[in-house]
Amino acid sequence: MLGSQLCDRVSRASGGFDNSFEVRIFSNGDDSATPTDLHAAARYLNDTSNHLAGTRGGRGWPLRCTLLPLSMLATQLDCRIPKFVEVVQINLGCLEQFVNLFDAIASTSQVLNDYEFLLRVCQGYTPAAHRAAVLDRITKVETTEASLRSQYSRTLARVRAGSSEESSLRKILRDFTTGCAAVQQLTDVVSDTYIEKLKVV
Repeated sequence: MLGSQLCDRVSRASGGFDNSFEVRIFSNGDDSATPTDLHAAARYLNDTSNHLAGTRGGRGWPLRCTLLPLSMLATQLDCRIPKFVEVVQINLGCLEQFVNLFDAIASTSQVLNDYEFLLRVCQGYTPAAHRAAVLDRITKVETTEASLRSQYSRTLARVRAGSSEESSLRKILRDFTTGCAAVQQLTDVVSDTYIEKLKVV
């Protein structure tokens, strides 16, 4: 009863309710059947699968869109668009060097694991200290890869955000390809002498 009285008061105060409404359905299908009222919209939605199946063998029509710069959208829509962050493009050669470096680490890990397996199978013919050195080197490779991934991801994010220079990425490359951390030196524990002897065994 209270709700009814409240509705009556609002109706009288506003001069009556406006019960009209407009139905719009946006589709890339057949526009000739576009509904204009609620019942027609319900029928249209129920028949959507039939519309799709009957349009170009079920493939439908390709969607088209127009790309506009944000500055133009701001003027056409009469709204304020927040400033977007410009992503810095990084030299492809630099990124390819990182890909090659990760590949080199994976290859080094494979070589060391294969060599350690050979030593384990023939452990009676090789010093235990040598196999222990190989196991230590495998651990070092895993640690090196984890450190490289961590430094690379953090630095790459900063460079793309513009808060760091691309030279910081090249410094990481130098650190992991020269000196004691050079990936090429991680396989120097592999002994060709032992490999040749174990082949005979």
